[in-house]
Amino acid sequence: MCLPSPMPELLLTRSCDYGCGCCCQARSLDPSGVPRDLISWEDLVYVADFLLASGEPRITLSGGEPSLHPEFVAMTAYLVERGFEVAVSTAGIRKGKALGEASAVFEAYPPQRFSIILNLDPLIQGDPATAEADGIQEFLENFGNRCFPTIRLGDADFDLTDPLQLIFQFGMSRNLSVGLCHPILGHGSPAPEPSQIRAIVNRFFSFADLMERFRIQPIFACGWPQCCFDDGQMSWLARNAGRCDFTCGPTIGIGPDLTVWPCFPLNRFRNRSLFEFNSLQEIIYLYFDAFNKVKVEAGGIFPDCDTCRFRDLQRCGGGCLVHNVLSFLDEEPLRLPEVYP
Repeated sequence: MCLPSPMPELLLTRSCDYGCGCCCQARSLDPSGVPRDLISWEDLVYVADFLLASGEPRITLSGGEPSLHPEFVAMTAYLVERGFEVAVSTAGIRKGKALGEASAVFEAYPPQRFSIILNLDPLIQGDPATAEADGIQEFLENFGNRCFPTIRLGDADFDLTDPLQLIFQFGMSRNLSVGLCHPILGHGSPAPEPSQIRAIVNRFFSFADLMERFRIQPIFACGWPQCCFDDGQMSWLARNAGRCDFTCGPTIGIGPDLTVWPCFPLNRFRNRSLFEFNSLQEIIYLYFDAFNKVKVEAGGIFPDCDTCRFRDLQRCGGGCLVHNVLSFLDEEPLRLPEVYP
């Protein structure tokens, strides 16, 4: 069986100085302002060797906030020079010296070799560290044309006007990745109840006219249940080249200490060390097997998921798997052992 190969995500640090909701890394800096954990050069080189030997030339650098790592620019450049297609997931490289250094180094790389996944959550949620117009605009003046914008929605009280205008103004990709906040296993982070998801979807589509005006095409990331979208919303997405991924599968994360996990909401689920594996494919098979066993035990986040024809057709994964795993923890441990953390 040939399994899809997700783009692995490497955390340079778990520390972050933003306060995004539904994130276990929010405001996780040491009181001194120094990141608490940092990947070493030795481990970074090991990850690069491991992925290239696995035939994987792509990597996402993430965190926390990856630009907090004091060797962020040098490590990113090293991976690009090794032949990787590098995407940096950030809420914006800090202004001043750090931004100038990053701009001077990264502008030499073609966009297909170095790109940015720009997290707009702090802007939507009004985080003062990001909401300052000069801060985000200075970053976008340098990197706007390399940015793929992304948001995660946790309730129906949000306004997309400013983010959509920034996407248009600074020439970002018109493909807007739209994620759903999920509970984080082991952290108890707030997340919407399944019954609230339809209201979040309806609020998002209230900005459909503005998205059409700016030619912005939303791409719904994994974990959204298909039944929360009505036929009109699905039709609008089809007409405007938007896309949805209603499935749920592992995306493979690697921590600064080289711990591996299947996806961010499940970053405490069946953790292993990268040193235990000979290839990326071994990791993918391990977590695909665990995900499939969870899906045997529970169909999805709604009772109707058990009998849903879209689930039977593998068109929908029944929402994010973390909901099911969390529900198992309140029961006697009688299920398959692979479904527990």
